[in-house]
Amino acid sequence: MVSPTTRRALQTGDDPAAANWGSGWRTPSYDQWKELLEYTDNEWTGKGRLFTSKKNGATLFLPAAGSRWDSELHYPDSGGNYWSRSLNTGRPNYAWSLYFISLDCGMYDFNRDEGFSVRPVRQN
Repeated sequence: MVSPTTRRALQTGDDPAAANWGSGWRTPSYDQWKELLEYTDNEWTGKGRLFTSKKNGATLFLPAAGSRWDSELHYPDSGGNYWSRSLNTGRPNYAWSLYFISLDCGMYDFNRDEGFSVRPVRQN
């Protein structure tokens, strides 16, 4: 894994959530995904990851939607990748992603031409 210190945010026009959902929406940052990992317990459900807050018990489910490479869907129901808005400045074509399978969940950088899911969040 590449050092997370090499990151910067996407421009608004490149941010999938901002570009497709409009004003007030954006793709989570690397730090926001890391915060989710730090302040929740997560478990594989067989169809995705369930994140449960250690503080108040609130939950977030992220489906194992797989990913697209070229025109093909890979790993549906067995893994998920969710883009962050944070680019890896040490590798210009790479951005950070929350990645999970049944046995692993963490942050990794991937080439930006991969077809990963986006989980929009509202700006405060």
